[in-house]
Amino acid sequence: MVTVRDDNGCEYTDSVIIDSLDMPTPDFTATTVCLNEVTDFTSTSTSSVTTNIINYDWSFGSGNTSSIANPSHIFGTAGIHSVMHAVETNEGCIDTIYKDIEVYELSIADFTFTQELGTIFNTKTCFYNASIAGISYFWNFNFDGQTSTDRDPCIEFPNDKPGEYEVMLVTYTVNGCTDTVYKTIVIEDEVLVYIPTGFTPGGDNVNEKFGPVFSSSVNVIDYEFLVFDRWGEIIFKSSKVGENWDGKYNGKLSQDGAYAWKLNANVSQNGKANLKIQKLGHVVLVR
Repeated sequence: MVTVRDDNGCEYTDSVIIDSLDMPTPDFTATTVCLNEVTDFTSTSTSSVTTNIINYDWSFGSGNTSSIANPSHIFGTAGIHSVMHAVETNEGCIDTIYKDIEVYELSIADFTFTQELGTIFNTKTCFYNASIAGISYFWNFNFDGQTSTDRDPCIEFPNDKPGEYEVMLVTYTVNGCTDTVYKTIVIEDEVLVYIPTGFTPGGDNVNEKFGPVFSSSVNVIDYEFLVFDRWGEIIFKSSKVGENWDGKYNGKLSQDGAYAWKLNANVSQNGKANLKIQKLGHVVLVR
């Protein structure tokens, strides 16, 4: 009601009815995430019983916006992000709320190890954790269910299963964010060749000949086996696997003593070709 008075003391009264519109109450929740994960937003805004929310407006920073009630967004960096959420009712009333949303930093998984290329005779490998921001760890060594939660484990890979082993390391931060890295360890099947240190070519049919013995997994491609006397003269030479020295030179049995030998071979094993063998040694002949 409004009352006015003129210069003559006369009063005039009138009234106007003003409608008060109800403002909405904006609010929202957001999921807690690690970097590169999707943050899901849910509008929990409310309005009076006589009005309805008809428009939603979101701003996630860096020009990223949305106009749906429950949007999702991936933040490009870890840290605190200010998010704006506004709602409008069917009567045109608008209100806005701001909240800080935290995106947790990832760890960075990495490791080194003592040997990238081992053999079946040396399978022990120690791993050194080079991860950043990790507080706990999980290793999977990809054989027989072998795992570890140690920071720097040492593992013996199977000595009867040569091949490649993909080792996985997962790191966890204090907030549960993870990172994963894979690296390959190779365990090779050594070329197995046995060369005796002595033999007895005495005619008793026991240990009569001397020469290399290869394992069944080895395929010999090129082969040369030499035996020398004490003056360095070649007294036996063979280019055929299994053709071994019987202790004789020029048809006569050699004297007791030590004789030098040399093995040159080119072999393949377990699908790997052109594996070269060069070995030198001595053998004792006892008649």
